[in-house]
Amino acid sequence: MALLVVHTSLLSALLLHVLAVPPKGERAPRAPSGAPKCVFSAQLDAHAPLRGTFLSFFLSFFLSFFLSFFLSHNSCVCLQQPDEGPCGDFIPRYYYNTLSQKCEEFTYSGCLGNSNNFKTFEECQKTCWRIPKIPRTCRLEKDDGPCRALIERYFFNMTSMQCELFFYGGCNGNNNRFENLASCEEYCKPRKSTENARAICNGPLDKGSCSASIPRYYFNMAMGTCEEFIYTGCGGNSNNFDTKQTCLNVCVQGRKWKNMPGQNKIRTKMFKTKMFKSG
Repeated sequence: MALLVVHTSLLSALLLHVLAVPPKGERAPRAPSGAPKCVFSAQLDAHAPLRGTFLSFFLSFFLSFFLSFFLSHNSCVCLQQPDEGPCGDFIPRYYYNTLSQKCEEFTYSGCLGNSNNFKTFEECQKTCWRIPKIPRTCRLEKDDGPCRALIERYFFNMTSMQCELFFYGGCNGNNNRFENLASCEEYCKPRKSTENARAICNGPLDKGSCSASIPRYYFNMAMGTCEEFIYTGCGGNSNNFDTKQTCLNVCVQGRKWKNMPGQNKIRTKMFKTKMFKSG
């Protein structure tokens, strides 16, 4: 009986810590009915000392369920765009800025608005710190550009936290624009690791199997930079970018390519060659 009480106490304390229950008398922020669909889920890695026992399984399942609910709820709150509301007051508040990925101050009008609205910086941090960090390229707003072509591309939507189809006009725009769904998801989706971005950039040059002549860019791992090539219009792989800047953002600025497997050997060889020639 004493053992059951101890385990119950530990479970209660752990749940209170994970769920960050607000003090008595305060109400946790609630997402409005029109809030974007929640997309996050959590999976608890149950490598606990009691692994293999029924109690360990029960605790892991119970905590995983509540942690999943907590992250899903908080993502709905923190990913909403700031809304000052229609009234006339000037009240300092804080919101989670999805572009800078930080809690920042804004002026609240005193009524309506949404749940991404916190009285203190600490409250904002406490609620939103678990939101996964997204590369800056993927945080840019969708931009069709001023031209009128209808080119299928994908962008990362910070509200839904998904890669979505849009039609690119063919000129200007920004770098949140990917050739296909796979390259967008591999680089932008929070559940993916940097290993997936590495998989894109490690792909060999592949011109495809059709007969068009489309200027594109790919990451040349041996040179550590992005280079132009002619894409034939179909097939190929994900190491295929509309612009050199997008390629650089994904394969150079988005991660430390110098730490890729084999890259240090290439750089060492290049350095030795340079030293030999200079000597």
